[in-house]
Amino acid sequence: MKKNFLFFGFTFYLFLVYAGCNKSDAPVAKELNKLSHKVLSIPETSGLSFYKYENTLLTVSDHTDRVYVISFEGEVLDSLIYDGKNLEGVVYDAEYSHIFVVEEHSNEVVQLDTIGNELNRFEIELNNADQGHGLEGISINPSSGHLFVVSEKNPSILFELKRDGEIVNQNDLGFMEDYSSVFYDESQDKLWILSDQSQLLVKCDLSGNPLEYFSTNVLDGEGNVVDMATSRSRVVTDGGNTLFTFSF
Repeated sequence: MKKNFLFFGFTFYLFLVYAGCNKSDAPVAKELNKLSHKVLSIPETSGLSFYKYENTLLTVSDHTDRVYVISFEGEVLDSLIYDGKNLEGVVYDAEYSHIFVVEEHSNEVVQLDTIGNELNRFEIELNNADQGHGLEGISINPSSGHLFVVSEKNPSILFELKRDGEIVNQNDLGFMEDYSSVFYDESQDKLWILSDQSQLLVKCDLSGNPLEYFSTNVLDGEGNVVDMATSRSRVVTDGGNTLFTFSF
């Protein structure tokens, strides 16, 4: 009986050690400091990008399927003439003064001028069973001219592409429940990937490997930009069409 007791006691001890190791190995998310929020007059905003004018952003609506210019304070300044379908992500390409948007249901990337005239489009082969879980976010590395695109889930993939759609690299993602947006941070040569369902903003390397986790505590986060010079991040939400400003 004593031997059995010692055996079960030792087994239980090993279980506690194993469980403790697992717990300590789990990623710990740092809290972002919420500075402000502004409800936008644009329904179901999705996607965010810095724009060519100081203190301005681009966003899209997957309700109106339009592209909008807004201020850092959330004021709508302008809209483009482009009438898309199921718009989810947007990025400004400063080198050519072009804008790229993603259309989720068709898994297409569309290139526009700053008026909203369509210049080009290409499809990314995704093989997603659900049209509602297609391409979600897009960003650009201005040095290489390469685009980064994420698909939401089933499958969740980070694509790196040339401007004409040629795939340079692709990596499966598996560290969050879904993937809503991607932002290329030139100051660190890193990516910031946002999750709606996990309510996380995660700094990653260019292959999509997570490096640092931040909790947004925001529902329906669909677009993000990061400015490390001011230690600010901005997140736009879909259901509440709200622009949040955080500090790190």
